[in-house]
Amino acid sequence: MKNTIYKKIFYSFSVIIILYTALILFVFISKELSRQKYESSVEVEFYLEREAARIDSQIETAIDSTQMLAENDVIQRLSYAKKTDYALYSEVFDQMKENLFSGYQLGYNLGITQGAGEMVIGLNGYFAFDDYLSFIGITKDNQEAEDFFSSNDRYQTRIISVNQNLYLLRKSYRIGDQSPLYFIVNWDKNRLRGQEISNIDGKLYFHDSLAADGQDTGGADNTAPFLPLDSTVKNGIGHGQTKNEAGFWKYSAIVPTLAYLYIVPQSALGYIPTDSIILILTVLFGLLLLGSLLTIYFSRTNYRPYRKIITEIQSGDMDTADIEEIIKKIEDLKNSKADFGRFQEANLEDIREVFFKNVLVGKYTPVEIKRIVPIIGLEPLEQGGLIVILTIKGRSADEENLGDRELLKARQRIIEYSTDTKNIHLYVQPIDSSKFALTYSSKNQDIVLGRIEKLRNLLANDLHVSSQFVLSVPFESLNEFASTFRDVFSLNSESIFKTEQIIVNRSLDKGVNYVYSVEAEQRLVHLVKSRKIEEATALIEGILRTNCVEKRLGTQAVEDLKQALVNTLKRIIQIAGADYSDFYFNNQDIFDRLVSTDTKVLYRLFLSLFQESFSVAGKVPEESHDVMDRVLEYIDGNYKEDLSLSDLADQFRLTESYLSRMVKEGTGITFKNYLNQLKVNHAKQLLEEGKLMVSEVAEAVGVKNVNTFIRMFKQYEGVTPGRYQTYGKDGGGKT
Repeated sequence: MKNTIYKKIFYSFSVIIILYTALILFVFISKELSRQKYESSVEVEFYLEREAARIDSQIETAIDSTQMLAENDVIQRLSYAKKTDYALYSEVFDQMKENLFSGYQLGYNLGITQGAGEMVIGLNGYFAFDDYLSFIGITKDNQEAEDFFSSNDRYQTRIISVNQNLYLLRKSYRIGDQSPLYFIVNWDKNRLRGQEISNIDGKLYFHDSLAADGQDTGGADNTAPFLPLDSTVKNGIGHGQTKNEAGFWKYSAIVPTLAYLYIVPQSALGYIPTDSIILILTVLFGLLLLGSLLTIYFSRTNYRPYRKIITEIQSGDMDTADIEEIIKKIEDLKNSKADFGRFQEANLEDIREVFFKNVLVGKYTPVEIKRIVPIIGLEPLEQGGLIVILTIKGRSADEENLGDRELLKARQRIIEYSTDTKNIHLYVQPIDSSKFALTYSSKNQDIVLGRIEKLRNLLANDLHVSSQFVLSVPFESLNEFASTFRDVFSLNSESIFKTEQIIVNRSLDKGVNYVYSVEAEQRLVHLVKSRKIEEATALIEGILRTNCVEKRLGTQAVEDLKQALVNTLKRIIQIAGADYSDFYFNNQDIFDRLVSTDTKVLYRLFLSLFQESFSVAGKVPEESHDVMDRVLEYIDGNYKEDLSLSDLADQFRLTESYLSRMVKEGTGITFKNYLNQLKVNHAKQLLEEGKLMVSEVAEAVGVKNVNTFIRMFKQYEGVTPGRYQTYGKDGGGKT
């Protein structure tokens, strides 16, 4: 009987272990497939966001170029030209070449015509209308092109897709003119398409939603199952799927009828990598081996108490045996409990990673965030907190043999276990192996900065790696959490979750910008030069009060304001003829505290720094107003002229090399950069007023060639003048 009971227990444990192993493997594989499919989908979305922004930028550049040409007097004469006016054709051709350089450099070909049946002047020469369309790949019977050129709409912009080419058709009138000009821009789709995702075998298509057949006319029959594309999808990216393929699409922000459709096989989204398969087999073998050992051990161990009880019953006198005590022993054996707390926490870490990623790309509404946060254990953030983006530079000798994933996990554990989190909850979200987002459930910047500094000292002293960080402004509640996270993350927009750059959807956050105009800075500098220190103090107090007390700035705006004020400090110290490095050293304690984003703290710090700078300027005798000061005054007053370093040297009777070195030492940048920055600063104000066209703004700041002005403005501001005038500094949410 003993052996029979033992065998039953042994077999019972064996069956349980096998079933439990199978269940764990099923859950593990399902979770791995789901995770891989989700991450691949997110990767495709990031890729599509990036490609759409890149291609939109090329289309926008083409539109800006056609607008520039439409305002050109020589090209406007083409509206009234005769077919035999070849002299004018030659002038138009020269203007196109002069303003556009090479169509190959800009990535497209361009033609200009009066309309259907007229001559076309292109970057490749002069053509009859039908010959030009045939030359660029549009057949005579193309319905979309025919409808465009026969339309009576006064202003019209249209994108059409034919075979391997994409075409931008644009009709333009000059103010007061009745005759239009037509611009035909075409790209090779293969040149427009960027680098594909390395580990996903998909393809990007261009969809013309107004096409007569409703499809990409480039022979892409596999786009048909996804048409028509929904143009009202949430967050701008639509999804669709068939049995074998998945489709992702996003409409252009420049031409609303154009959509970018990325089609990828289903098998490329939900696959298990080789290393995961090896891991699964290893886990399977380990579980079976462990299960066998546990079966033998527990079957014997758990049988032993029962056997002892049964032996007592069989060998004892039933009349004297304590039945109540035996029953109690059996009940005690049944009462066992399991602690699943650690298992639950390990799973929450993965869920939080997905949550933080989705917050960055604007997947959740404030209501959804409030609902999700308690479920994933982030309740302390409901009362607000701070976010830090920590960047770790380089690797220590001990880390050289670690892979990226191992390095990420090791550093995450160091941050979690080496940071004092008493009374403050800390959530560590890896961005990649060198960047981490640290979210604290405290709005006290002094406490958080102290703990960050301890962590940085640990990284420097123990791991021998350097680090830097960016601190957000405090968010007061979950309503501000998403915008604050995106704001501080955008200061490190080169950070990535995957091999493709993550596109932070900052267009969702309509933050308040700081108020500190070029005129205000010039007035402040003028007051310091004139030794009107009391007026200068009142002015800077007003500027700081407006931005740091009356306004509630986001992290991005706070960082921009700090940089602008520090630049003003440099200029005041230079005017005083003092060494800025000495000024910085003498006030290093204050400068070190500028890492804060608490506007009330910044108000006090900057007020102290400006008062110190006024004190330095006040000690300099008026007669020591040196050549450097007069040179900068002259540049500020004559930046609209065709000012050169040679002219400036003649004006002040100095050599060019000496003057160049003096300007570089005095401003920190070259003469050319200083002059261009002045032009761009004044151009920004004219664009914000909205009274002048881009070409008029260029002329107003002394840049004769509009195309040169567009390139110069984009170099300093990151967006074209046209887009800045329409959307402001953020350029309509482009990152």
